[in-house]
Amino acid sequence: MSKPSQHSSNETWISPYLTVIDVDAAVDFYTRAFQFENSEIKPGDDGKGIHAEMIYGGHLIMCGRESAYGSLLKSPKTSGVDSPITLCISCDDVDAFYQKALAQGAKSISAPEDMFYGYRMCRLQDIDNYVWCFMKPAA
Repeated sequence: MSKPSQHSSNETWISPYLTVIDVDAAVDFYTRAFQFENSEIKPGDDGKGIHAEMIYGGHLIMCGRESAYGSLLKSPKTSGVDSPITLCISCDDVDAFYQKALAQGAKSISAPEDMFYGYRMCRLQDIDNYVWCFMKPAA
């Protein structure tokens, strides 16, 4: 069995790459609502963001504009199809995180609650209709 390759300090073994309608708007939303840190936005020929890298909890999250680099992929909002993947992220205070995200335009899918499997979690939808679960072990 081969060994996984080395990666940079912000990459994890799995780093999500989201297809979004507007990279600049997505980065603005993620930094305000989900407290991601904007690491880099690469502009396309039109000057608008074509690719972005963000950091959350020391981990890399990327997004790219629909049709960038010849891709045929669409965001869930454009395609009208719910994403089959929920992105789950740890946070320190689920309740405070949830309230701040709502105030910044995130849509509530489920309010914070203690789950039977030992986590307190909430689910939020972003501007491209991806669903995010923010959670921490229940006290």
